[in-house]
Amino acid sequence: MVACTDEVATIFNEHGFEQPERHSIGTVQIKTTSAWNASEFKDDWPLHYKVQCQHELNVSGVNWGLMAVLVGGQKMANLPFHKNDSFCDALIEGEAGV
Repeated sequence: MVACTDEVATIFNEHGFEQPERHSIGTVQIKTTSAWNASEFKDDWPLHYKVQCQHELNVSGVNWGLMAVLVGGQKMANLPFHKNDSFCDALIEGEAGV
């Protein structure tokens, strides 16, 4: 399994200073989509984006990420996500069978 993340993010505390006990690195995916697809981002986001994000977390070994999607060139959707171990296990099994 391989993955290529668009960017890496770091969490800072409320004052903007890193604290080792709170320091955490996550992945960032950056996407654009047409206004025709805006309804796909109202309550949730498309499955193929979820699969890509979980695959990336599994390969990179981090536990969280953020997907930034520019919808229709006008609206930005920031979609945080966490690693889902059972989803990743099923993904590994599915990819092994390909």
